[in-house]
Amino acid sequence: MLKHTKNEEGKEIVVDMSDNGHAIYTKSIVVRPIEENDYRFIDKWWKDATGKTPPERSLLPENGLHGLMVCKNNNPVACTYLYLTNSKMGYCDYMIGDPEYREKDRYELILQLMVGAIRTANNLGYEDFWFLTKEEGLLEKCKELGVKVSKEKYHVVTLPANKTKLDCGITSLLNKTNIQNGEKK
Repeated sequence: MLKHTKNEEGKEIVVDMSDNGHAIYTKSIVVRPIEENDYRFIDKWWKDATGKTPPERSLLPENGLHGLMVCKNNNPVACTYLYLTNSKMGYCDYMIGDPEYREKDRYELILQLMVGAIRTANNLGYEDFWFLTKEEGLLEKCKELGVKVSKEKYHVVTLPANKTKLDCGITSLLNKTNIQNGEKK
């Protein structure tokens, strides 16, 4: 459970209540939950960094409010979303950062964001938690820090949500698996 509060210096911080009240922050770096007003930055980052529109809020956990933002000197730098499943496995996705932030500590801030996400997942009882990225610089930084990085190249396979049957020769995939419209036959 994450809670907004202020430290001794009056800086807004996030306290992870499931970790006996230990705050996730260092010096002028704060990792906090994403707030509704952060979307004035996040939507712009998506457009500027990728040239694409941001993901639909309905695709984000808790309509886009179940994620973390890393800030330096109260300025948002990057965010990610925590997808927590009904098993002991979760993951982060849709990590995006301010494309105009080019300071030398960019990767360190993103790593702080990742650490905040991992701590949050661990404190919520998740045993396996992972990130996907193709950002080579971030992968190299993770390797330098001894973080396990798989060698496999992954491909994301997406199916249109309105497609109910996929032809697989004589039978459809749905009939083969005995699943139809999300319900077992």
